[in-house]
Amino acid sequence: MPVIGMQITKIEAIRKNNPTAGFKVESVPAIVSVEEKDLPALGNNGKALAINFTFSVDYRPDIASIRVAGEILYLEEGERVGAKTWAKSKSLPQDVMIEVYNTIFRKCLLKGVHDQFRSNEPNPHC
Repeated sequence: MPVIGMQITKIEAIRKNNPTAGFKVESVPAIVSVEEKDLPALGNNGKALAINFTFSVDYRPDIASIRVAGEILYLEEGERVGAKTWAKSKSLPQDVMIEVYNTIFRKCLLKGVHDQFRSNEPNPHC
């Protein structure tokens, strides 16, 4: 089932040095927590997964960093196992993980490209 919403709760950017030739860019998404959230507007079951995440972009060597934190709402189809699986093993079913990570990359890289124009940092997907 789909991602039904995403909100960015924190953005932090730190510029340490000017870019040099041959710099590297590393982008790393991470899921911080997962819980069920009551959303009565969804109808009869009214529950979605609230997936809290961070997305880090590091410009190396020691040039700059961007940190984004947020929450994704994910609506599970059929048996809801996401919150239980997370509580037990700190992982989600593979189909959920793929869609969540794709959403994080799409939205946060777009946000990073937009903010890059305002801060003169190199593009985060270089």
